Amino acid sequence: MDDHSLSIITEFIVKGLNSEDSLIREGASSLANNVCIFIPKVSSDPVLELISSITSSIQSEKDGEIAFRLLSALSHILYLSTNDVKELFFSFQTDLIIKQFINIQPTHFQASPSSSSKVIEISKELISMLEVNLSK
Repeated sequence: MDDHSLSIITEFIVKGLNSEDSLIREGASSLANNVCIFIPKVSSDPVLELISSITSSIQSEKDGEIAFRLLSALSHILYLSTNDVKELFFSFQTDLIIKQFINIQPTHFQASPSSSSKVIEISKELISMLEVNLSK
């Protein structure tokens, strides 16, 4: 995917994640999850904006399914990208934000309490991935 296309899609994702409507946020989180499979493997402005937007949005998300999709999107970025992109995770303190989800209570997500276990598991996997990348 070229930077121009990614910029346009990222703009829609950012607007959607900032919506008050949970259905729009859910659609944006699904789009982010799918787009992150195809992002460029090197750092670019749209990739930077996508990581920043996801990291910012996930902090205040109350819907577990949306949080799970955003964490999944981050895992795609982390898994598929080069070290310069992975370093962005630490500059945005994404690791600290993800660690907050490891100890959440089952009732943390009012809209979908059953999704807490999925969020905890993917958070643990992301932290493991970050620690492995840090040691390389």
